[in-house]
Order: sequence, then structure tokens, then C-alpha cells
Amino acid sequence: MLIIVIIFFVLIISRIKFVNYNDEYISRETTKKINGIFVFLVILRHFSSYIELTGALKETYEVLQKFLGQLIVATFLFYSGYGILEAIKSKKDKFINSLQLRTLKLLIHFDIAVALFAILGVLLEKNYPLSRVLLSFTGWNSIGNSNWYVFAILILYILTFLVFKIFNKKDNKYIIRCVIFLFASIAFVYILKYVKDGKQTWWYNTILCYAAGMFYSLFKNKIEDTLKGHSIRWGISLIILLLIFVFAKRYRSHLSMYELHAIVFALIITLLSMKIIINSKMLTFLGNHIFSIYILQRIPMIIGERIGLADLNIYVYFIFSLVFTIIIACTFDYVTGKLDKFLFGRKKTKLLNCAQNNQ
Repeated sequence: MLIIVIIFFVLIISRIKFVNYNDEYISRETTKKINGIFVFLVILRHFSSYIELTGALKETYEVLQKFLGQLIVATFLFYSGYGILEAIKSKKDKFINSLQLRTLKLLIHFDIAVALFAILGVLLEKNYPLSRVLLSFTGWNSIGNSNWYVFAILILYILTFLVFKIFNKKDNKYIIRCVIFLFASIAFVYILKYVKDGKQTWWYNTILCYAAGMFYSLFKNKIEDTLKGHSIRWGISLIILLLIFVFAKRYRSHLSMYELHAIVFALIITLLSMKIIINSKMLTFLGNHIFSIYILQRIPMIIGERIGLADLNIYVYFIFSLVFTIIIACTFDYVTGKLDKFLFGRKKTKLLNCAQNNQ
């Protein structure tokens, strides 16, 4: 597995360029590429759960995975929160009202994916309790699919709509609403933590990255005015963030430290993006299909495991899973794109996709 990681990052490094300042550091195209990196790491994370790691590089890979933890989804949430507030600032009430349909659209896409897992479960003769199957369509439970992230985004969208709709100020100052949203997000985190039997820590220990993305959008202009053209300030800012990152990493067994750890990680990636440009069509492709890849990748892994590829050869199994994932992800996005236009119309579909960063 470590060899795959090394090859992947060698390909990325070969496509990077250092600049004095990247004006597009948090544009849609840039964030798609960065999220492309992390969705690939998610694939590796999930794939490693279907195989037994062996060999001299096993421990090194496990150390890497343990270090990353839930950081591999930090930018997903950070850029999503940033993109949502950017869209609200641009489209105002029009976009706030569209969040209801945006939530419905995400749920429909998710439920189609869950239906595919349900069909696969029937074919593989898996007997899931009816309650588990029904709850899986809400994201609260799972029948083999990834679910916690989609459930979290659905609730965060709903909270965004409620906060920005109820506390709708005509002066267009967003600081109060962002603060209220932050407290609502903290409440959401603790509900997940203390709900009956409790959810696993990965359900909630990066959720505040979404609110952090909103605050970055809020103060983006001031941050850029401070750092653009000032390499020393940029360097000092990076060092400070790295020190906080190391400190939070040491104590990230505590929930508040883990949230801080994840937020700072997303900020470090954002700062690095100001100086580094990645020209990679591979990452753009992964970023364009991030949701479908994330939600469907376990299907080929489950099939490959069932037909014995895990025992045959780990690299054959991985290539099979990766290629199959790309095929079904592209097909899924094509079909759901047509479905969106049918259900919501072309204009509303365009509005639903207008946020700078998708889920």
C-alpha cells in the first residue's frame, strides 16, 4: 500500500509549480485538485480494510494512516463551508432558499447509491434487518456504504438554511449568523457524541471544519491583504499554524483538540496553496467526481473481495477496485445529472451547483 502512496505523490510532485502568490489558491479548480488528493487517500483507507497488510512497508503505511486519521476529510468540510458562504454572499436569499433543494438533491443522490448497495446485498445474500436498511437511506446507518460524512453534510446544510433564514439581516453582515452557526455546529457535535450508545469519534471530530470554512470566507479579504506580496508574513503564519498543529496533534485524544487539529490542517493546506500550483488532470478528474467516488468505492471492493482478488494479488485487486470505481462514478454522475435537470429544471440545477465547492 505504501508503494501506491509513493507513486501517487511522485506523480503529484512532478506536476507542482512554486509561485510568489497563487491568486487562484482557493478557486473551484484548485480546491477540486486538493480534494482529489484526499479522496484518493480515502480510497486507500477503505481499501486497506479489505486486505491484510504484509511486508516490510506495512508498519510505515500504518503509521501514515494513523497520523492522517480523519484529516483526510478536513478539506472536504472546510471547502464546503467556504463555498456555501461564498455562494450566500453572492446570491444572498436566492441561494439560502435553494439550500432546501440542495439538501434534497444530496439525499436523492445518496439514496440512489444506497439502493445500489441494497441490491448488491441481496445478490450477495446479506440479510440486513429492515430497520437498518431504512435508516441507511437517511445516512444514520449503513448497509456497506460510507454514510457518516453524508449524514453530517445533510445536517450542516439544514443548519445553514435555518440559521441564515431565521437570522436574516438586511445589512448583509454575516458575522452574527456565522457565530450562531458555529454554536449550532458544536451542539450537533455533542449530540452525535452523547446520542444513545454514542457515535464513533469519526462521525463528529472534524465537523467544525465546515464552520471554519465559513469564517475563512468571512475574513478572506483581510487575510489576503495581510499575506499577498508579504512572504515573511506568510512564512510566519505558516510556522504559527504548524506549531499549533503539532501541539493539537499531541493532545488530539481530546475532542476539542482534534477539532482544532483538523481546522489548522485545512488552514495549512490553504496557506500552502497560496504558493503552490498543481497542474494535474488526474486530480481534477478525481475532484470532479468526488461525491460519487467517495460513496461508491466500496462496491468494487466488496465485489473484488467476494471473487477472491484479495487472495490473488493486492495490486490486481486495487487496480480492479480503482478502475471499477471510476467507471461507476462517471456513470452515476451522468445519470444523476440528467435526473437533476428532470426533477429541478435546468435553471434550478445550475443554482444548486453554484456554490464554489461541492459536498
